[in-house]
Amino acid sequence: MSDIPVGSDSHNGIGPGLRFPPARFCDYPRTVPATPIEYLLEIEHASFPVHVRDPEVIQAIAVLCALGCVEAEIYPPLDLRRSFGEYECAVVKKITPEGISELALEYS
Repeated sequence: MSDIPVGSDSHNGIGPGLRFPPARFCDYPRTVPATPIEYLLEIEHASFPVHVRDPEVIQAIAVLCALGCVEAEIYPPLDLRRSFGEYECAVVKKITPEGISELALEYS
């Protein structure tokens, strides 16, 4: 992960016209999760938004988004014809009620 802040006028290589709220890249995940649910468990107590640049983690975020477990933005916008290695970053805004239910199932 990088410590590059986002949200500045220079876009920090994120892309033209795309602005995320000012935040710092956090150290989630500490290791690449084996499953999207493992990533959900890892960010459960994170300070949101969580910024990610690792393509494998972006893939996990895309799955969690499709399941309705998190609200996230992926840049460039998600296109299933692309390889996940082509995605530059993702910003997880929050865990949804569906995601909280999934976490409860994991703990039970």
